Order: sequence, then structure tokens, then C-alpha cells
Amino acid sequence: MKTITKTILTTILSIILIISFSEISLSQDKTDWEGKYPDGCTSITAGKQATSDGSVLTSHTCDSH
Repeated sequence: MKTITKTILTTILSIILIISFSEISLSQDKTDWEGKYPDGCTSITAGKQATSDGSVLTSHTCDSH
């Protein structure tokens, strides 16, 4: 009986978590969206003091459309 109760409780909690995370993702700030699509780019940069060998790294992508 304890196993069934534990399984039911785990299932209910999982459903609550899924619904909560769905609500969070739906309410995100979308001010950089054009129409129904995101409009933006991502740049990642690491200076020579941020890398172990003193390299300067940069990456850029425009993956919005």
C-alpha cells in the first residue's frame, strides 16, 4: 500500500512541477521578438585573463530566424 501511495504522490508532484515550469516559460519577457519569432543574436567573449592559456576567444551567432 505504501508503494502505491508513494507512486501516486510522486506522479501528482511531477504534474504540478511540469505545469509550474510551463507557466514560467510562457510568461517570459519577449520584448526582443518580432511577430512570433525571437529576433536577436548571442555573443560570447572571453578575455586573456579569463582563459587558462591567455587566449582571447569570441563566438557570435544569429540564430533567431
